[in-house]
Amino acid sequence: MYMRTFSIFFLILTTSFSLPILAKEELGKPHVGTKSLPLSPMEAQKKFTVPKGFEVRIFASEPDVANPIGMSFDEKGRLWIVEGYEYPYEKKKGETRKGRDRVICLEDPDGTGKATKRTVVVEDLWLASGICYGNGGIYVGQAPYLLFYPITETPTGPKAGERQILLTGFGLDDKHELINSLCWGPDGWLYFTQGVFTHSNIVNPTTPDAKPIPFDAGVGRYHPKKQIFEVWADGISNQWGIDWDKDGNAFVSACVIDHIWHVVHGGVYKRQGGTPNVPYTYDLLGSINKDGHRHHMAAYAGINIYQGNLFPKEYLGTAFMGNIHGNCIDQDKLTPDGSSFRATDMRTKDQTGEFLEANDDWFRPVSTQTGPDGALWIMDWYDKYPCYQNSKAPDLDRERGRIWRVVYVGNEAGKVLPTHEKGMDINALKDDDLVKMLTHNNVWQRRTAQRIFTERFSASDKLPAILKLITSDIPVQAKQAMVWTGADVIYAGDMALLNRLAESENPATRAWVARLAGEELLHRSTWLRILEKLAADSDPAVLAAVAESTRLLTSQDTSKIISSLINHPDVINDPHIPFLIWRAVEVQLMRPGNSAEFLSKLATTNDHAQRQINDNSMLQIISKKSIRRLIDANDKQSIEMVIAMLNTQKDHPRMTAGFIEGLLESQKSRGGKRPAGTEKLDIAGLSSNKDKEIANFTLRLAAIWGDAAAIENGLAPLASPNASDADKINALQLAQQISNDATRSAVAHFMQSNPNDGLKLIAIRTLGTIGDDNSATTILDLFKSLSPQSRRDSVEILLSRLTWTKMLLKAVENKQASKDDFSASALRTLSKQKDEGVQVMFKKVIGTYHAPDASKEPIIAAKRKIMEDGKPVDYKAGHELAQKTCLVCHTFFGEGMHVGPDLTGSGRANLDALLHNVIDPNEVIGAGYENTMIETKDNRTLAGRLIEETPDHVKLLGAGDKEDVIAKSDIATRRTEKISVMPEGLIDQMKDDEVRNLLSYILHPPQEQKK
Repeated sequence: MYMRTFSIFFLILTTSFSLPILAKEELGKPHVGTKSLPLSPMEAQKKFTVPKGFEVRIFASEPDVANPIGMSFDEKGRLWIVEGYEYPYEKKKGETRKGRDRVICLEDPDGTGKATKRTVVVEDLWLASGICYGNGGIYVGQAPYLLFYPITETPTGPKAGERQILLTGFGLDDKHELINSLCWGPDGWLYFTQGVFTHSNIVNPTTPDAKPIPFDAGVGRYHPKKQIFEVWADGISNQWGIDWDKDGNAFVSACVIDHIWHVVHGGVYKRQGGTPNVPYTYDLLGSINKDGHRHHMAAYAGINIYQGNLFPKEYLGTAFMGNIHGNCIDQDKLTPDGSSFRATDMRTKDQTGEFLEANDDWFRPVSTQTGPDGALWIMDWYDKYPCYQNSKAPDLDRERGRIWRVVYVGNEAGKVLPTHEKGMDINALKDDDLVKMLTHNNVWQRRTAQRIFTERFSASDKLPAILKLITSDIPVQAKQAMVWTGADVIYAGDMALLNRLAESENPATRAWVARLAGEELLHRSTWLRILEKLAADSDPAVLAAVAESTRLLTSQDTSKIISSLINHPDVINDPHIPFLIWRAVEVQLMRPGNSAEFLSKLATTNDHAQRQINDNSMLQIISKKSIRRLIDANDKQSIEMVIAMLNTQKDHPRMTAGFIEGLLESQKSRGGKRPAGTEKLDIAGLSSNKDKEIANFTLRLAAIWGDAAAIENGLAPLASPNASDADKINALQLAQQISNDATRSAVAHFMQSNPNDGLKLIAIRTLGTIGDDNSATTILDLFKSLSPQSRRDSVEILLSRLTWTKMLLKAVENKQASKDDFSASALRTLSKQKDEGVQVMFKKVIGTYHAPDASKEPIIAAKRKIMEDGKPVDYKAGHELAQKTCLVCHTFFGEGMHVGPDLTGSGRANLDALLHNVIDPNEVIGAGYENTMIETKDNRTLAGRLIEETPDHVKLLGAGDKEDVIAKSDIATRRTEKISVMPEGLIDQMKDDEVRNLLSYILHPPQEQKK
């Protein structure tokens, strides 16, 4: 992704759900960039600040390189660069002009530290966005293709052969989120990332009739020898960069949402927008940003887990990331957290800046890599514009670009540090010398040697030296490189070798033995025995790897492995393992004819395991998801089998509790309709179970299915002054699924008993789902007793039904409610109400609503003037306004809701970007952030962004983190509007000081000023 554009991705901005704004010359939009002038490479070099002992040096700059958007080293230490001149314009149909994007090769033949030779190798590319060297050529990402060009050497330099199309179908929806960051993984696959608003359907030209593979936000990979593509992980945002630590753990950097993620095979992650491509996970994995850790803003490109031999030891294993808006390189410390990690700030308390500060607004770091010299290499897209919204500015820079090296010299300022050994060519090494290179103390040499070995050999008889070293006494990192390099040998299933590796003292080696089991296409019984052995390991990273691979063994009986994983007492608290176990369970559950046998095996493990598993909450989680999955699949026969187990088994209370809880949760997406196959459930027996949780779950289920006694019992806490808040919340959640007069009356009486504001709001939301006209009267009678936030939420609820809307407007007329309680979103909803009586009353009690002008420039200009008038700012008042406006949908420094992007890291240091997004959120709307309107068969109107969809239900997320799960059978009409969930007019009517205080607080809150 082009970094100037790169931040592009990033600006899903601060108070909007819309994508970063595209600057439209035809509409006369201003193009906002830095007002500073560009610096020459020498001037820019002098401006850098880095920790003591480090220096920043120029390797190449304009005119030798311009618009660099991807880089990769070959085995000679040459640097291959993709230059992007076409961004952001897609080639038009019928366009005959040749593309200007190209691939160049930069060389430093003598290792002097600067590129002295430049060769243009490939031309006529259009929107090329990534490159990786390997297999005697270059892989180039140029949507819609993944291309390969074989390279031959000539006296004048490298020359490209005829291009080969390896994959097609990569999307071009968002030009800043195209296929990017091509690099080799430790397993020999070619990895790359792509952003959330670009939608791909990948096809392998060798199998054109195969079903296309959907791919948007996520990590993909391609195996050159097997010619296989797969989505390796799903979700996140616009990730731009992937790298691995010394143990082979993958990390990506991302934009808009949290900036750093530990990614695993088969992981499905929280995403910036839209719904996951992988259904039925029922949970999503999160980032490794912990305890509110954020750097200033968050337009990240490139990630490098430093494993070089040049920096001091304290830098080993830390993550470097390019920060586009911050014009700096950030650094995070990675600390193990179970099978995953925790990312924390590397800065010391007295350090005001990041690891590298450019002190130059044109610095746009796109990629960070460890080079042959152990230095940190930085690709700089050098440009005045940081954002995608500026992508069509008439003065985009097409002439500049820099490649920097960050070196460590200690007290030897100016020390000569060659970029690589003179005449280096790792590919020319003989096998024995190449093996020795795998023990090099710089990661670049190890990875390059491993790549070349992988290219040279696949047969086991050609790797005796590696096999010998795998089991010899060499450094751990070198041995790990041997394991990765010898993967083809390990695939052969040599039991002696496998068992030795599975017993290694190094957990990372044991974990990779487990991972390789999943890569073995034959899935021999050998691997099952190894995985069964490793499933009893004590290290969480090994257990996570076992779970990853178990999911891939689709044709094998893995119940013994899964039972062993479930039995570990600590896995339930691990960040990744419960999710990975479920994904492995689902495969077994959905194998045709296997669900009954599989679940029976989980319930009938050996005596020792039974005693462990009885009180195992992990088993409850798996059981809950299992019954939900069977119901979602409408698998009546398997459901009947589960019901039979529930009616008869006595030894597994947590499994029983999980099944009943899963039945309960499934009702939310079925509109209360009882699933086929549950008719014989022993309600009486289970509701009297000595296990309180089982009994309570069963009673709630019976109530939803219409049992009068169960309903009375379930709602009892609402009438009990001694009931805990937790019991009252459970009763209100139950009431939301029972729409009858008795339930409405119970909730109404509860509200009138004057509970705290939080409980009142839950009760109001309950009535919003099941209520009648009397319910609106109940809400309005209590309106003035609510907090300001609850009144705003109540207005949104009252607008969901026509009769309630009229009652609300009448209440405003009677001073029972105030027009100040109507948010911009509520006003927009009212303005679209087609009922003539509502419009008459609306104009009478609130006034005439004017949709914002088609041209927002006058408004933007006026608000900009307010921000630049130099008057004092009241940050406390700005915070209070943010709570009333922005934070009903966004999170900011840990406060607020999660409907829209977290504002903490968005591109909010740019006033014009913020003004455009707040005032005109509909200029460009990303898929997943449109406003979806649903009218139900019981005459409710619900709105929000779509965050989940299955064959049975949809889930909308609205203001105040309000979630609505609607069974598809209950939907009367559904439409997705081409407007952002964020309403227009948020600040249009604010007073000048309110605008100044609010926007100043968002741009520069005290939380950042204290840092």
